[in-house]
Amino acid sequence: PKRRSPNPQFAARCDVVLPFHGHLNYVREALESLLQQDRVTAIIHLIDDASPEEASAFLDEWARHPQLRVYRNRENIGQFQSFNNVAGYWETDLVAVQDADDISLPHRLDWAATLLQESGADYFGAAVELFGDEAVIRPVMHESTALERTPRASYRHSFYPEWSRTDYFLENPTAVFRTAMFREMGGYADFGDRLMNRTSLDTEFQLRCLYSRVRFAISQDVVTRYRVHPSSATQD
Repeated sequence: PKRRSPNPQFAARCDVVLPFHGHLNYVREALESLLQQDRVTAIIHLIDDASPEEASAFLDEWARHPQLRVYRNRENIGQFQSFNNVAGYWETDLVAVQDADDISLPHRLDWAATLLQESGADYFGAAVELFGDEAVIRPVMHESTALERTPRASYRHSFYPEWSRTDYFLENPTAVFRTAMFREMGGYADFGDRLMNRTSLDTEFQLRCLYSRVRFAISQDVVTRYRVHPSSATQD
């Protein structure tokens, strides 16, 4: 749908969960993008997921900000379980995903909140623009030498899936949920092992929501810049 002006009566606050594991320079950019959101106050849950580099000074700096809530995991558990662990502390009716190496565009939360309100849906997704290391902006699955030389598309879009389709259909870096729905669905799955919980839990959650008849609101707007680099989860 074409983005329209927001409803001024809508409560313009949204929780955002931002787990990180190192790359503090990327995290700072992600935080700054959330603090520059148009018409929406982001309540940011910043989680140090046992970073390999010393992050105490970084956390102390951000803990003083009135929009930040700061946590530290005793051990690395991954972004999805970190997200689940702070669900009891959310302060608003909406919660957004924020990958630590991505950048939210200024209209992201406003557009998600508006579309969820106007559609009565529970789960928002939109499009991402890829940027970063040109050497790795190529398909993630390197099936052939020719394919490795093929540049990846600059954009990735969420879409409404066919019922027969059983894979990833909503760009998780753009996701915004109603907090009540996320809690009712039990959050992201936990397969009991850090490595097993590292990737694909967003796909599992999407499909579980789809077959539970959760209502989706899908936009073609680009709302997130997706950083591609060698140590990102999808590359490693």
